[in-house]
Amino acid sequence: EGGVMDNVNFTGTVDSHGVAGAKRTGSYTGGIIGQSHGVTGTNVTFRGSVTSEGANARGILIEGFDDDVEIGYYTGGIIGHSYTSHTAMYSTVSNVAVWGTVSATAAPDGRGGKFVGGIVGGGSSITLTDAYAYVNVSGASYVGGITGYAEGENREFKITNCAAEGTASGTSYVGGIAGGVGTCNRAKVKNCFTAVTVTAPVGAEYVGAVIGVVIGGNNNPKPENIYYLASVAENLSPTNFRQDKNAAPTADLISVDTAEEALVLLNDPAAKEGNLPWTSTATGGLTPAHVPVFTVTFLDKNGDTISTVTVGNGLAATAPEAPELPGWRFVGWDADFSSVSGNLTVHARYEEVTTHTVTFLGKDGETLAIVTVNDGMAATAPTAPVLPGFLFDHWDTAFDAVTSDLTVRTVYVKAYTVRFFAVSGEETLLSTVQVAAGKAAIAPDNPSREGYRFTGWDKDFSAVNA
Repeated sequence: EGGVMDNVNFTGTVDSHGVAGAKRTGSYTGGIIGQSHGVTGTNVTFRGSVTSEGANARGILIEGFDDDVEIGYYTGGIIGHSYTSHTAMYSTVSNVAVWGTVSATAAPDGRGGKFVGGIVGGGSSITLTDAYAYVNVSGASYVGGITGYAEGENREFKITNCAAEGTASGTSYVGGIAGGVGTCNRAKVKNCFTAVTVTAPVGAEYVGAVIGVVIGGNNNPKPENIYYLASVAENLSPTNFRQDKNAAPTADLISVDTAEEALVLLNDPAAKEGNLPWTSTATGGLTPAHVPVFTVTFLDKNGDTISTVTVGNGLAATAPEAPELPGWRFVGWDADFSSVSGNLTVHARYEEVTTHTVTFLGKDGETLAIVTVNDGMAATAPTAPVLPGFLFDHWDTAFDAVTSDLTVRTVYVKAYTVRFFAVSGEETLLSTVQVAAGKAAIAPDNPSREGYRFTGWDKDFSAVNA
């Protein structure tokens, strides 16, 4: 028990594969620590993936047998499971950031895959402060962007000044911050933000945009001052409540339209309590001010700026569309921006290609447009003129893959005007349509008249020729 993990920065993959027949199989898996007992740590980052996979426990599944068997339990980006039997041995972790994926898979017999979190899988006896997770988290149940389950029945689990972005998916007990919080006031979650997209099957139990379920036991956990991005909660309630004992649970969860709103609201209590401040990210979330945010500038062939984006440390930048240039074909960018670790300038790369001239002519041979197109590419046609008594039908030559100079002409067909009237004492014009010779006109909706039933139109318009 005990130990220090200061200034730990790890990039890589952590996999835990269960062993059939074991009591704990594929459990207690963390990017840095599998199970913490009284660990202290600050300035800890993990970038990569953490996965745990359960195997059938003890080789046989009998209903009601071995309820304490743990299969793919407690998987977290930093710590899989936190617990201690000594109040003096609580874990204290701060200034933490995780980027990547955290996932747990149930055993073939269907059990397990529980307690999965972007920072801590679950447990108790821990204080987590100034933590940031940009993660895709998945599991069976108790899945959250920060923790799968903050259990406060016997020991404290405190989450303060934390934020999460990414996704969280499971079959029950799923939330942007936590899959579950409970069952008394030893589970404390406050001053946090989530921009996590939460998904679960239709009809899944205890799924919330912020917390899957807040459980009231002997006391009310009452998560407070928790902000969530409204756009990720359109089809979800912020949380659900379950009362297991005498305390009715409540929660103070507030919707915001932008991360900038949450930034202002969170930085005030952060300053008062000595926590780290936040800045907004290009992805619509928050990131700790101490975690670098870099600028990526995309330039065109001539060195002019196409776009400038900001991106968090280790994340990918989103490239703009490269301009199309006559005589040049875009072949890619000259620098990798899949994991940005500093300010970066990226240039568009082109190769020279043959060009062709495409001339578009009108009905009487007049020039409508002359365009230059790269070899093998499509030309963009002008709008064909509207001519009285005619309808534009098509262009006489294909130009979707040009390999030589082309002259393309409009093709028109004779058109007739069809007018639809309703007669109710006087004629009322319902619609006017232009119809190519020999084609059918499209009638408007059938008119209605009180005391009458519509029976049809007085003329055939299935093949108009006059």
